[in-house]
Amino acid sequence: MNMMGRVYHIDRDSRGGLSIMRYVFLLLGLLLSSHMAYADSEARPEPMITTSQHGGYYFTMLPARSRDQEAFGVAYQLQDDGTSKELWRVHGWFAFTVYLSNQGKYLVRMGNWARGSAVSDDDLAVAFYKNGVELHSYSTADLVKNSRKVERTIGHYMWLAYKQKHPMLSYDGIFYLKTIDGIEYQFDVTTGLITSDEERMKKIKLMW
Repeated sequence: MNMMGRVYHIDRDSRGGLSIMRYVFLLLGLLLSSHMAYADSEARPEPMITTSQHGGYYFTMLPARSRDQEAFGVAYQLQDDGTSKELWRVHGWFAFTVYLSNQGKYLVRMGNWARGSAVSDDDLAVAFYKNGVELHSYSTADLVKNSRKVERTIGHYMWLAYKQKHPMLSYDGIFYLKTIDGIEYQFDVTTGLITSDEERMKKIKLMW
């Protein structure tokens, strides 16, 4: 090392230390990337059961297992003798999150992980069913009005708000949902249409 000429030489130990540090940072980067990729991986569809709020009805969801078995769901009513009565079925789709009404008649289906980086007409947000027949459905593009608020991961995007009590199915047949851009929606599960507080109060009065 020449102090007068400002020439510095790094000894072997220093070079080794730098090499080790580079290796450590590279390893940390790889581990972080692997963790992010794992966290962004879609969950594997598995058989599941969802009950109504009162518990007298339940809905089973079975994923596709082969070309001969497509995904399907079945709604049941629990009988007094402990047996179950089949009410209706759906075919051709699997959902990780569904909500079943207390009468077992209406079902709310949430869309699965939204792939890509932007809201799309092709990405299901929520759909409504009556006795297994679709009433109405909405895409993520239908519900999210400010697409810049969407949060993106490696292969998917988040369109639902994180901090919220929604989605929620109320006892009076209203489904609540809040998007990531702060819009709060109310849906009438008997029609699948977006409703308002005023219309909701009218419905409650009719029920009582």
